[in-house]
Amino acid sequence: MHASMYGRGTVLRCPVKCDKYDSIEYTDIPCLETVAVHNEEKNELVIFAVNRSLNEAMELEADIFGFEDYSLKEHITLHNRDLLAVNSAKGEVVSPQIQTGGKMEGSKLTAQLAPASWNVLRLRKI
Repeated sequence: MHASMYGRGTVLRCPVKCDKYDSIEYTDIPCLETVAVHNEEKNELVIFAVNRSLNEAMELEADIFGFEDYSLKEHITLHNRDLLAVNSAKGEVVSPQIQTGGKMEGSKLTAQLAPASWNVLRLRKI
């Protein structure tokens, strides 16, 4: 695990095991990208996760040692099945949505990540 200071929180980067894909320019691109920020003042851990798979939902399973006394308080996702969808003055078709079903049990966090989605998982000390 790598940690560095950023503002009021410590940024944590953890190794990720996931499928990979190739593009025209790059190879071995991970389908999942994550970073976590621990804010000791707020007793909060926030995980940002991007599911890069355009077609497949992904089950996020994370072992978060040292945070066993935290619980999942919020999971927000930003995605739309139509990858060309855009917001306009006529309406907002891509907006953050609250997700349910994720859970923290002991040191294990699980949550479902929609295809092509950006996710925020907020954990707080119990």
